[in-house]
Amino acid sequence: MNSPYQYHYHAFDVMHACCLLIPKCISLLVAALGHDLGHDGFNNAFYSATCSKVAITYNGVSILENYSAAYLF
Repeated sequence: MNSPYQYHYHAFDVMHACCLLIPKCISLLVAALGHDLGHDGFNNAFYSATCSKVAITYNGVSILENYSAAYLF
């Protein structure tokens, strides 16, 4: 699935908006940068329904959120 905005541009856009609005909060900037990191255009329901490898890794709980956090750190 090719959704270029959902990747790097979207992460940068959110991070940039947060940087302009709240320049002194570094944790917000890190969260904005990583909030969609590594997503490929599918949602948690899709991963759960297909029993994908990533769903199994995170036990079907907040799959993409856990994936993004692990990918960032």
